[in-house]
Amino acid sequence: MVDYAKSRQKEGYDAEDFTTINFTATEQSYVIGTDAYNANPTGHASWAKNPPVTGQPGFMAQEIMFYCTTNCLVRFNGPSEVQELILANAYKTFYPKVHTIYVVRQAANGTLYVWSEG
Repeated sequence: MVDYAKSRQKEGYDAEDFTTINFTATEQSYVIGTDAYNANPTGHASWAKNPPVTGQPGFMAQEIMFYCTTNCLVRFNGPSEVQELILANAYKTFYPKVHTIYVVRQAANGTLYVWSEG
């Protein structure tokens, strides 16, 4: 049996987050750690003291995995960065240092599932 808590510690990850984003033709942003912080602000108080994005508690992800229901385009850290195509119904993992993701549909609205660790 895999002990995921020990696995994360071995990798050096002490923070994790999960969110779903319903994307449309309008690009949306999400600060990594927002949902985890909102679920437990006391347990993640340090994220508010030293945020990667001014005024927004969160953390810097080092591993991020996506799954979406329809093709979408994702940018890391800024709205003018290069778009990455995330294909529908397939998992895609990246290992960047990322604090914010930006997502927009390619052709049809859909849902993006995001798992991040850092």
